[in-house]
Amino acid sequence: MALLSAACVNDLALFLERSEMALDAVAHGLENEFEERFAGAGVANPLHLTARVRRLERALPELRALCEELARSKQELVDAARAQLRANREALRALCARAGTAPAPPADDVYADFSEAMALFEAQQLCASAGVFAGGAAAGMSRAYELAL
Repeated sequence: MALLSAACVNDLALFLERSEMALDAVAHGLENEFEERFAGAGVANPLHLTARVRRLERALPELRALCEELARSKQELVDAARAQLRANREALRALCARAGTAPAPPADDVYADFSEAMALFEAQQLCASAGVFAGGAAAGMSRAYELAL
């Protein structure tokens, strides 16, 4: 009985190999047919498009992870810059107070400009997280900017 089972397994494996070869031949024939049919200029080959979509789908999770890591790094950088600028501004004010002079206006301008740029950056982040993108989203962007202020 064990010999019969081994023979059946071998037959099944052989059948599967033949089936795989037949499917490969059909796939190759379809590739050739698509190449001939869609070889004209300006006509997209659906087989190539499908293959490209599949490659992009495989790459998407990695790209998403990289984008999230980049966004975290940007946020850390912005937070560090904001803290450093705030500390510098307070140190300048303290030094000016000790010296008995008023802080120079450009220092406040720089801080205000930075704060405005950060509000705009945060508004863009808010729009991106809400699914509103820069292409044709001026109204949503201005509303998000107002919310960020």
